[in-house]
Amino acid sequence: MNTLSNLSGTQTLAKKTLAKLSLRVGIVIVAITVLSYLHVTSVSTEQALKTLEQYVTERGAREQIIFDVARKNHQHIKNAVLDRLAFYKDVNPWAKFQQRYVRFPDGVIRDRLEGFDGRRQAFAYIGKDVDLNTETANRILAFRDVVNQFGPAIRAQFDNLYITTTDCLTSAPMEQTSRIA
Repeated sequence: MNTLSNLSGTQTLAKKTLAKLSLRVGIVIVAITVLSYLHVTSVSTEQALKTLEQYVTERGAREQIIFDVARKNHQHIKNAVLDRLAFYKDVNPWAKFQQRYVRFPDGVIRDRLEGFDGRRQAFAYIGKDVDLNTETANRILAFRDVVNQFGPAIRAQFDNLYITTTDCLTSAPMEQTSRIA
């Protein structure tokens, strides 16, 4: 009997030892798993941030090109507007203005419908409250000339070309508003 009680005590000792060993191994496995997880997420996050930073830098450079082109185009258009304004400075605009524009029943001055093709010609919208004088008329004629001149070229890179002031809106032909894909 003494042997049996020793055997049952040995089993208990073995069970206790195995339980302690299993608990320690389990703790080690959990600790290693947590450390591995933290390491993998840290490395993945670092790689993702580096990739994102590289993407943002490259995208910024590409976007900057568009703004640089727009800035150069704007400078050319500005120079052309100044040239046309100088051309119209001493010109009586009324014959040409009345040939191109008419006041509609709503009081707004727009392009005459007869002979006007909105797909090929720039148009102007002059509000009903605008004080229409020689200087304003010359400015509107100059804007339309410039928009007609530059509109087709701008279409290759930008959706539209328009000049807006407190006096009027002059826009490129509608056909030019759909960008080439």
